[in-house]
Amino acid sequence: MRRRFDGFSPDWSREGFRRRSPRQAVRLTAGGGKLRVRLSNAYGTSPVRVAGATVARTAAGAAGEPGSIRRLTFAGALQAAIPARGHRVSDASELAVGAWETLTGASARPPAPAAAGRTRRRGARAGR
Repeated sequence: MRRRFDGFSPDWSREGFRRRSPRQAVRLTAGGGKLRVRLSNAYGTSPVRVAGATVARTAAGAAGEPGSIRRLTFAGALQAAIPARGHRVSDASELAVGAWETLTGASARPPAPAAAGRTRRRGARAGR
């Protein structure tokens, strides 16, 4: 059975963000010498784990401008859990930004845990 083509490929609503780092470009209304980033799970029904997040000045597309990329921390940790229907705010990050400047944020989900009971290595043979 063929699926209907809706013009968007890949379709993240069907495939999710496994092994992907979603990026989002945002325009600031105010500038300053430090910034904090708020990650939201306002509509989620279960917690979301973030394995890492960055912010940078936007270069071409949604790429980060080299030299401006900053790793975000949450209470000093690189990883964070965002509760269902909640949010998490990063620690202040040193990045001077101007009003109406565009920044790119990226976040990574942790890898899925290995399936239970799988202990064989690639190339291993059973019965030896």
